[in-house]
Amino acid sequence: MLIASKEVYRHLHLFHEFKDTIVVTDSQFFIIYWNPAAIRLFGIEETMALGKPLQEVLITKGSAKVFEKAQEDFQRTNVWRGEIRSVNQLGREIWLDWLLQPLRLPEVDFFGTISIIKDISEYKSTENKLRESEEKYHALVDAASDCLCVVEAGRVRFANPRLVELLDYSLEEIIGREMERFFTADEWDRVKEYYRRYSGGERNMAIVESKVKRRDGTQVEVDFHASRIPFEGRPAVLVIIRDISDRKRTEEMIRSSEERYRLLVELITEGVGIVDLEDNFLFVNPAAERIFDSRLTGRNFFEFVDQENAEILRAQTRRRVAGHSDVYHLRIVRPNGSRAYIIVSARPLTDLNGNTSAILAVFLDVTDRKLFEDTSSRSEELFRLAFHTSPDSMNINRLVDGLYVDVNQGFTDLTGYTREDVIGRSSIEINIWADSADREKLIQRLRQDGFVRDFEANFRLKDGRIAPGLMSARLLDIRGEPHILSIVHDISDRKNAEMELARKTTHLQTLLQAIPDIVYFKDQQGRNMLVNRAFERMVGRTTEELIGKTDAELFPPDLAEYCRRSDEAVFREKRPLRFEEENPLPEGGIQYFESIKSPILDDSGEPIGMVGVSRDITDRKKAEHALAESEKTLRAIFSSSPIGIGVVRNRILDWYNDAMAAMLGRDKQELIGQSARVLYPSDEEYARVGEIAYHLDNPLGYCETETKWVRKDGVLFDAWIRLASIGKPAEKAVIATVIDISDNKRSEQEKRKLEEQLRQSQKMEAIGRLAGGVAHDFNNLLTAIQGYAEILSLALPPADPLFQDAQEIKYAADRAAALTQQLLAFSRKQLIAPKIIDLNDVLSRAQRMLGRIIGEDIQLQFNPAPDLWAVMADPHQIDQILVNLSVNARDAMPTGGILSIKTANCRLDEFFCADHPEIVPGDYVLLSISDTGIGMDSTLLKNIFEPFFTTKDKDKGTGLGLAMVYGIVQQNRGVIGVYSEPGIGTTFNIYLPRAAERASDRLEEHSPALATGRETILVVEDEDTVRRLAEKILRKLGYRVLAAATLSEAQEHCLAMARKIDLLLTDVIMPALNGKELYNRLREIIPELKVVYMSGYTEDIIAHQGALREGTHFIQKPFSIETLSLKIRQALEN
Repeated sequence: MLIASKEVYRHLHLFHEFKDTIVVTDSQFFIIYWNPAAIRLFGIEETMALGKPLQEVLITKGSAKVFEKAQEDFQRTNVWRGEIRSVNQLGREIWLDWLLQPLRLPEVDFFGTISIIKDISEYKSTENKLRESEEKYHALVDAASDCLCVVEAGRVRFANPRLVELLDYSLEEIIGREMERFFTADEWDRVKEYYRRYSGGERNMAIVESKVKRRDGTQVEVDFHASRIPFEGRPAVLVIIRDISDRKRTEEMIRSSEERYRLLVELITEGVGIVDLEDNFLFVNPAAERIFDSRLTGRNFFEFVDQENAEILRAQTRRRVAGHSDVYHLRIVRPNGSRAYIIVSARPLTDLNGNTSAILAVFLDVTDRKLFEDTSSRSEELFRLAFHTSPDSMNINRLVDGLYVDVNQGFTDLTGYTREDVIGRSSIEINIWADSADREKLIQRLRQDGFVRDFEANFRLKDGRIAPGLMSARLLDIRGEPHILSIVHDISDRKNAEMELARKTTHLQTLLQAIPDIVYFKDQQGRNMLVNRAFERMVGRTTEELIGKTDAELFPPDLAEYCRRSDEAVFREKRPLRFEEENPLPEGGIQYFESIKSPILDDSGEPIGMVGVSRDITDRKKAEHALAESEKTLRAIFSSSPIGIGVVRNRILDWYNDAMAAMLGRDKQELIGQSARVLYPSDEEYARVGEIAYHLDNPLGYCETETKWVRKDGVLFDAWIRLASIGKPAEKAVIATVIDISDNKRSEQEKRKLEEQLRQSQKMEAIGRLAGGVAHDFNNLLTAIQGYAEILSLALPPADPLFQDAQEIKYAADRAAALTQQLLAFSRKQLIAPKIIDLNDVLSRAQRMLGRIIGEDIQLQFNPAPDLWAVMADPHQIDQILVNLSVNARDAMPTGGILSIKTANCRLDEFFCADHPEIVPGDYVLLSISDTGIGMDSTLLKNIFEPFFTTKDKDKGTGLGLAMVYGIVQQNRGVIGVYSEPGIGTTFNIYLPRAAERASDRLEEHSPALATGRETILVVEDEDTVRRLAEKILRKLGYRVLAAATLSEAQEHCLAMARKIDLLLTDVIMPALNGKELYNRLREIIPELKVVYMSGYTEDIIAHQGALREGTHFIQKPFSIETLSLKIRQALEN
């Protein structure tokens, strides 16, 4: 069959747009189909190819045997794949990747072959270039997707990571093992024959398919291809193994597929797809989905291109719609964000009317090829850039004869040769080796190891000078020939420095031997280059035994390590350093050395060695140790002393112990190095003590003084100091022993204060007792005078001249009674009736009264605090305080002013109460009374509360007003303070304890009317005048009255009346027994008997600390008729 029938050709039309070459033959290998890709590849028109034998058109003479072998394999296995070299119509040699498979079309009764041919010329060319440069760029080999290994004499000498991954062995397990270990016995028999034939020189052998054995015993199908290469100067074989497991599985799937037409599409590695005119994928083969890394059917082509490539795709779509076919390049973006490069071959598909209905597209993934080309290009550029910019001398020369291939600028700078002088000439020809034996040593080591490092040799420069160099070299394979890449560093300066060091060492040797100290020179490696005799004696070895030795070879490990670290410090710091070293002696004990080590620097300032001088300081260390122990003992004694001890040098604090730190409220090291001035409150005191400290010329050698020091918090304290000189006079050092005597001083002050308070208390107690005695007798007299004067006034008409006389008598008695009340108040003997009150209410009621007292020239200001706490006090006493202080304020402001009264809640803390021991910390209510009067000085303030002390004229004051205020405040458990400045005014602050309960809303108000009654009252009074007065008043008020002067008389009345007595009115202070005891006796007769006590002074018989006991009815002598009548009714009705 020379040409295909129309039916067959219609089936083959699908291949028309394939990028790869498709050739279909009949069963005798005559060509019946030749697609456009074949025309482009071979340059042969379809008419020239049809009907001709396949081998005549495609196979060259050199490839005839390969094709014959392919035919044999095809007849045996029905499939063949291999690489064949061919020549196109233009005479250009091309390499082909050829897949030959049978083609069956049963419905048209056709059987033949189909060849899928790829042009791999570029791949083969790149492969050859890669083989030439792989020694320079191992990274490319490591990144290869194929497995690469080099086999010499049947053993693996090199393997890339892909082979390690494929076989699942480590690289160490692969290198050096026989190749056959990685095949089964059967597979190795086939591969061995191929390997033998190729090693024997046979060329153009096809790729062999085989199976390699992994570590776990599983087998992997591979393509096996071999190439002869030189490896480390010896012939070897480069084996390329490609994992074709996926491909084999795909081929197997294709062979087993029942879909006849899709089989042909899936056989090729290019992607095939059909898209509609909106660029939606209607059909794709698996290869296309692999290229796009996504399922494509139903998705739009534009989903996989960026903006730039979208314009290309739109333009190509417009061309397809217009009926044009094209091949174009496109960059796509996969779903994972990676980019791929593809070649798209597209042609329109038409419907029956000839209109474009869809587009057939074939995709070729060229990503790997593009990346490979880019990587190779970048690697070459990086090597070229590194080679030509290195400051060291670099050259590439041929191993066999030293012929220079390339040199860099560093080479020309070092040798003086230009590139033109050396390129194309050998190193032997220009005689660059000062000793040709050095080159032979270099080549020998390169052949052995493949590289050389730190090879030292001398080189002859262009001007004839000899220069030392330090060389590193590596073998490279360039176009199949071994070359040397060498790097040379000029070490002339280092060599010159070493020579200079040796010369100086010689000159110093004689001098060093005479030095008694140990002297030594070391190089940078710590080796002794020169030592003196003192060093020999110390170590016990000769100079010959010491030169070239390190400290690790001469000294115990700990000392050697210490010396090594100190040497490193000297080289690092590049300056002399001082060290102390300890050398354990064989007989026991330690020998101490003080060493000074100094670096030896070259002209650039870099260390090339060091010199050390060591001196035996063992005796000095022993003395220092003994001194340190002594100082440690003394310091321990001083530190543990409970007395403050400190040392001052040149007026700077040098040391102080814990006791002194605690005394100052400082940390142990806080003041070290500071001036001693920080200890004193003033410059004057600092200078005074300093004069004493630095003029200790008395026979005792020390002095003592008392001063004040300042703690860290600024608080002053009293200190007693003993100062003594220590050390040399020039040091001006003083040791100070310090004791805090603040507590002693405070105790003395508190003692004096307590003594003063005791004297004051005793004085007030004595006056109080005197006042109480006077008040008792005096009030009895005043009671009679005031009572009878009042009875007389009631009996006389107001117009009667005797009525006025009676009133004057009563007025004088009232003034005398007030005087006795003041005496009782300041001595705290006044009987009070405290209750819970609100001071704001008391002050509010007293404002009108105070206004009348102070007059119109003085302005009264009242500032009550909101939500004022209640207090427990006698409201009448509060009135007495207000009156007395207001009168004093009025007298202090003769020309007018302001009297200010305010209240406030406050809390008194421990600090306040420390100065007022009569109260305790807690909540208090403040009553503050201020005036803008003439004020008082400090002398007056000390005496203002003394009884009978006054600054007023003789007829204007008794001196008891402030004493009474003081007594009232004390009696109510409060405290009073005063602040005054002459010309400004005076303020009295009274603090009363806060009550636990709230104050009642209203104070008691009494009706002025006389209260009468008809009950029976027993009056007991030892003073006849008072008893008769009371008896007379009570009868006038309507009561039945019984009178008695003694207990017996009172008992007789009680027994006689048979419990008809309702109330007892009794004096408190009586000769035989007091009023309370009398009442208790009478209650034994009349249990329901009620009582009213009367007295001018009670002596706490019916009161506790001056306050009436709860439920007690009491009337103060002298009393008025009205007061007595009200108190009697109150007791009877309670």
